[in-house]
Amino acid sequence: MTWKLEPSMYITAEAKARDAKLAAISARVAGLLAAGYPAGGGLHVALDDASRADMGAMATTAVAAAGGGVPWPESYQTGWIAIENVRIPLATPADGLALAASVGDYYAQIRQHGRTLKDAVLAAEDVAGIAAVDIETGWPA
Repeated sequence: MTWKLEPSMYITAEAKARDAKLAAISARVAGLLAAGYPAGGGLHVALDDASRADMGAMATTAVAAAGGGVPWPESYQTGWIAIENVRIPLATPADGLALAASVGDYYAQIRQHGRTLKDAVLAAEDVAGIAAVDIETGWPA
């Protein structure tokens, strides 16, 4: 008779619970980021890396325009294009800065809350402690 040991035999219940909870948190973060920032009126601003880089460039231009260094470009005045392919008007540099600040804060809240939850899971001492970490509440609205 040959005994075959499976690697899963060495994984503790705590490790399995921890991995599952961490994966659920990562999935929640990914889902919220994929949905985008809720800009109102049913519109959403994309939160992927390229979109956030574009938002940062717009914010930089808005700061320069607010300070009188450059004009506020008509391309931004026309509006930020939402995920739904509808424009969000940005008539003034202040409008652009307000949108960029809101989008940035929303993104940071998602990332920070996800990290806080992961830290709580990693600090839990047993399966009950891991299960007690509430991953449903505390996310930005």
